[in-house]
Amino acid sequence: MNVGKVREAIPHFDRANRLKPDDEEIYNFRGTARRGGDLTGAIADFDKATELNPKNARAYGDRGIAQLLLWKDTQAQKDFAKCFELDQGMRKVFELLIEKAKAKHAGKP
Repeated sequence: MNVGKVREAIPHFDRANRLKPDDEEIYNFRGTARRGGDLTGAIADFDKATELNPKNARAYGDRGIAQLLLWKDTQAQKDFAKCFELDQGMRKVFELLIEKAKAKHAGKP
C-alpha cells in the first residue's frame, strides 16, 4: 500500500486475515485498501475492526471517510466524533482526508 498499489494489497490482507482473524489492524488496513473501490466492503472491515477493539480511533475515522463517500453524512459525523473522542490527535490526521472526501462528495476533483 505504501508504494501506491492499494488494490494489489487486498489479496495479501485477505490472506493475513485468514491467518489472524482477530487482528483488528488487518481489517483496518484492508478497509483502507477497499475504500478506493469497494466502499461497502470497506465499511464492513471497519465495522469488524471496531467490534474487535471499540477503542480503535483510527477505524472510526476511516469508516467516517467511507461513509462520507457514500453520502452518509450523519453516520460519518458520528464516526468522526467517536474517533476524536477516543484520540484528539486523530483530528489532525483526518483533516485533509475529510476535506478530500467532502470535495469528492461535492463533485469537485
